[in-house]
Amino acid sequence: SVSPLGHTRFFHSSRMSLIAAAAWVPRGASKEQPDRVELDKDELQKMIESTQGDLRDAEEEGSDQSDDDNEMATEEKAPKSASSAAATAKAAAAKAKGDDIEAELNMDDYDNDEAADPFGGGLGGLAVYASNRDDPYVVLKDEEDDEVEDFTVTAGDNLIAVAQTEDALSRIEVYVYNEEENDLFSHHEILLSSFPLCLEWLDFDPGSEEKGSFIALGSMSPQIEIWDLDVIDAPQPAFVLGQKKLTKKKLAKLKAKGQAVNGHKGEVMCLSWSPLQRNILASGSADNTVRIWDLTTGKDFVCTHHKDKVQVVAWNPTQAGVLLTGSFDRTCVVFNPIEPKKQAKWNFRSDIESAVWNINNVRTFLASTEDGMVYCCNVESPGSFMFSLSAHDEAVTCLALSPKAPHCLVTASSTETVVKVWDIKDFKPQFVCARDVKIPGIYTLGFSPDSPFVVHAAGRSAGMLVFDISENPAVANKWMRPERNAASGESLPPRVPGPHQEPRKELLTQSTSADDWESAMVQDLSDVEGEDDEEGEAGDEPSAPRGEDGDEDEEEEDNESWADIMKDMSISGELPADAAAGASSAAPTKKSKSKKNKSKGKDKAKGKKKA
Repeated sequence: SVSPLGHTRFFHSSRMSLIAAAAWVPRGASKEQPDRVELDKDELQKMIESTQGDLRDAEEEGSDQSDDDNEMATEEKAPKSASSAAATAKAAAAKAKGDDIEAELNMDDYDNDEAADPFGGGLGGLAVYASNRDDPYVVLKDEEDDEVEDFTVTAGDNLIAVAQTEDALSRIEVYVYNEEENDLFSHHEILLSSFPLCLEWLDFDPGSEEKGSFIALGSMSPQIEIWDLDVIDAPQPAFVLGQKKLTKKKLAKLKAKGQAVNGHKGEVMCLSWSPLQRNILASGSADNTVRIWDLTTGKDFVCTHHKDKVQVVAWNPTQAGVLLTGSFDRTCVVFNPIEPKKQAKWNFRSDIESAVWNINNVRTFLASTEDGMVYCCNVESPGSFMFSLSAHDEAVTCLALSPKAPHCLVTASSTETVVKVWDIKDFKPQFVCARDVKIPGIYTLGFSPDSPFVVHAAGRSAGMLVFDISENPAVANKWMRPERNAASGESLPPRVPGPHQEPRKELLTQSTSADDWESAMVQDLSDVEGEDDEEGEAGDEPSAPRGEDGDEDEEEEDNESWADIMKDMSISGELPADAAAGASSAAPTKKSKSKKNKSKGKDKAKGKKKA
């Protein structure tokens, strides 16, 4: 998961609404019945004290800032005028007159009168009962059956975690999506204290040998919060990586004591979890560093090979320990953190926006840039490109490859409302179709991990769109034709509804309509008129990035050593056997949920409030 907000400039207002990131949760990864948090008085008191500590830290940080401002400001004051002196005397007389009233009402001890507290001990006295069924003063109890059914996650459900900010309130909204029933509804939400930038799902639980379902959050804070998606109403994350942003005074104290400060020093812009090494998480930050975290111990290892903000981190899906990183220094690097000095490096003409490994050939990856280009790179040929594609007019903030439809690529831009579909088979990209999703700037785009054609899109608006690209005839003809798949030996994805069936309705998290698909003829990009002027040929090398002159000898030496590393790693370029098997399996079926759908329909308008 990467942050697409690096080049976005926000105008702070009370009506800002956007979705910065979203992450899919595979089917079967979540608990059927999520747990609920019930705080007792002691736990609530600890939470209040922790919050008060955070407020004190914020005040100290503010005082540090004000001290700096006072040092720069002049200490000279203008002499008081006769009129201001008269006003002061008048105010003093009024104050003397009011002292008698304050003494009579005992206003000096008003805030310290504990006996006058109607709640008997502050906020803790209000949290005695976690549920209405435990409160003897509540006559109408909760409807247990309906509540349990609303929060049930079935075997055919995907969860979608959405990092959303609306009216200065940031949260992770967790949705349930069922492809078979074409249903999408809000399940629960997680309130956040910092503006979210990126999300990454993982199943590693450091406190248990069994798999869990967690969402890692990168935000404007240097800390990485990891929340348990199987817990509802959790007041705090399951665990946190790194340290809070320290004030100058606290940082000086730690340095004086010789204590090390681990974690990032700036915003966390991207995250990547390694399914092959489940206790390993990679993060990239605005402090120009990449950190490799051991989730078991919370310790980190820092990599400093980039010279600007790190926008992309991505583990290779089949080779453990191989990491791809991309930065605003206009470079992408592939390396093994065990030997960080041995790197394969690519230079680009513009800043890196997004990058993904090519799951159809894991020796290659795709990278998009701020100038609207998409490049394909081979790790065995550092510095060169297999193809370059002019995908959009400006920054390509989103790249996503279908996990089950071979060579199916979707792209989007932060300055456009269009999602484009491409076929990159044989490294010869072909435009398939485009769709206007009516989202003014797309920041997150991705495929369902269990479906070949289901995609989500969201960005500079409060809503998220979930849709099926195979409903477009060009996509259906491209990937569903038996003769093409038989000739190439590729597995067929699950079937597409026939023309006699009604089209699937579009699922929106807000009442916004989207236009129909704009079909386009399948065409080779080399035949597009004027494309040669805008688009580089395969193998063209963009100009060197800023501040990289005179490093050719060192780069050649690194590339030679990288070739030896790749030879030793023996990275296979074939699709993994389990992925190929998954491509031919049909979508799971399940029993009818008419009762569930009925209750959802009744409560859909207030679903978010209820969650």
